[in-house]
Amino acid sequence: MENKKYYKIRSIFISVLFLSMCFELFLAQTATADVLYLKDGSVLSGNILEETTEECLIDNSRLGQLYVLHEDIIYRETPQIDTLSESYTIVDQTLDVIAHLSRSVPERKPDVDSFNLLINGNVLSIIDADGRDILFEHWPIGDSDLITIDYDQISPDTNRLTIIAQQEGLVQEESGLYTLRLKYILDKDSRIRVIIRYPKVFHLETIKPEPKIECEGLIVLDQKVRRQQHFMPQLQFIP
Repeated sequence: MENKKYYKIRSIFISVLFLSMCFELFLAQTATADVLYLKDGSVLSGNILEETTEECLIDNSRLGQLYVLHEDIIYRETPQIDTLSESYTIVDQTLDVIAHLSRSVPERKPDVDSFNLLINGNVLSIIDADGRDILFEHWPIGDSDLITIDYDQISPDTNRLTIIAQQEGLVQEESGLYTLRLKYILDKDSRIRVIIRYPKVFHLETIKPEPKIECEGLIVLDQKVRRQQHFMPQLQFIP
């Protein structure tokens, strides 16, 4: 019998703050890899090498080649060139949010060694499309981080980075509900995909706009947004 290495699904919601800081256990979503959102609340990304009706073989840069049963996958994200894809995960204890933000690398100009990005929240880590950690410097400015990255830290063909940041999350309203508000204003016509994960013990009261996928612990919004048009998802929970 063939000896296969399967990914073991755990029965509890995993703290994403812990996972985001311990990349040995999972790799954040990247620009070139498929991303599998699993029943236990964890995320596994990598290249899909083969697939059957029952399982798929994924090559993860940290864990190697693993078989994952389709029944354990609640959502599979496949990268698309014309789609801006970002994700947010609500941490159950603090109600903070861990955000995986996609940012373009500015074109390098002569005699310029580095570039800056202003990111909402406290930046924890930055990775390129191959999952490599990128060194950076950062300075807090209000509730944001100004980060500086040397061009020599990234490969010349890298045009997009994934930034992992811890943000202030849910805001309690007078009604007692907790609200998560996001806001996007794109600089060009594009499709936008927003993935929101939350602890399964939370009760989702309302969501705007209507999601593409809604299941326990996971919301996927997918919408075509025109240049300079506001896209403002809003979710309300009872923790």
